[in-house]
Amino acid sequence: MQTVREFMTEDVVTIESDSPIEDAARLMREYDIGLVAVMDGESLRGVVTDRDIVVKAIAEGRFDERVGSIVSETLVTVSPDDDVVRAAELMSETDVRRLPVCDGKQLVGMLSVGDLATRADSNMAGIVMEQTGPEA
Repeated sequence: MQTVREFMTEDVVTIESDSPIEDAARLMREYDIGLVAVMDGESLRGVVTDRDIVVKAIAEGRFDERVGSIVSETLVTVSPDDDVVRAAELMSETDVRRLPVCDGKQLVGMLSVGDLATRADSNMAGIVMEQTGPEA
């Protein structure tokens, strides 16, 4: 069995929930990513995506608010020791393209469909892409 640990990205970009939304957008631009993990101190509170910023903040004129006001708190997470095939199935089942990887309550990585495409099996990544997102 191949585990999530073998394919995840360990250097997760994070932001505190009381940070300005603009800071999250800047991090996304700087690191060329579409999701930032939102933290309350050492605890993972949720995630914010580029789509969250557009739909929940910009489209509603909420420019001066904090990341915590638009965070997606309903999270599906995986463990670093979980089966990567099962993680891909979980992405499809829950309609997400990125999964926070937690060891207990500690955020230790992020598994994305891009990680699957470049480090695992491009066929697996293709299936996840077909079954997630706005076209799904």
